[in-house]
Formats: sequence, C-alpha cells, structure tokens
Amino acid sequence: ARLNGDTEDGQHRLGKRTLTSSQLASALGARGYPTTVFLQPDGTPIGTLPGFIDRSTFLQVLQYVSSDAYEDQSFQTFVSSQTK
Repeated sequence: ARLNGDTEDGQHRLGKRTLTSSQLASALGARGYPTTVFLQPDGTPIGTLPGFIDRSTFLQVLQYVSSDAYEDQSFQTFVSSQTK
C-alpha cells in the first residue's frame, strides 16, 4: 500500500487504533520518504527500509523477508550466503 505521510488526511487502522496518514507513517517508523515498511500478516512491523533502493537490492530484500531469514540472520549474512 502507498501512504502519503505528509498529510493528516485519511483514516487508517493499526491494531485497535485509528490514525491519520502522518500518524501511521510515524507509528511505522517512517522518518523520510520514500520508506518501505515490511509487516507480518498480523500487522506487526518487521523493519523499515528508508530511501530509494535499486531493483536488484530490493529483490534481495524481498527474498530475505519472504524467506523469514530476518528472524535469525543479518541481511549481509543472507546476501553472502546467496552468492556462494
């Protein structure tokens, strides 16, 4: 989903709270834009990725998150293990 964190418009649910767009961005840890936020199915944040990310790096991040590798290894370790 895409969110404009610079506005107070919009109503968004996070858990049991209803937040404006800027409140939601802040609650998810967005400090600048663009920021990509990865969430577990229940809405719990996994982590944030600030700034523009090139395509190949972004694909590696998607593999890292989707494989649950973030639970037990750093991104650097994951990338190193993929290139061997």
